Amino acid sequence: VEIPCRVQGAQVSQIDVPPLPPSPYRLMTRLVRFESSAVKLTEQPEPYDIAAVLRLHPRVVDDNIAERLSIKLWKYVFERSAAH
Repeated sequence: VEIPCRVQGAQVSQIDVPPLPPSPYRLMTRLVRFESSAVKLTEQPEPYDIAAVLRLHPRVVDDNIAERLSIKLWKYVFERSAAH
């Protein structure tokens, strides 16, 4: 979470800012959901778990893309874990 702050010496104080307009707010909310879901994935997630997380990202526009990307990511993770 990013919070605008002012730092003076050892003191940190939050700076009040106006709320985001609706469109940027929706985008930020979606990105936060994506990031939160991504960090909750196990070390060796299954492709369907990866696809579920990818569907939350605003740049992933349909299930087909999420599924194709998830298989590529899964193979990458699997190959890296097999190499170690």
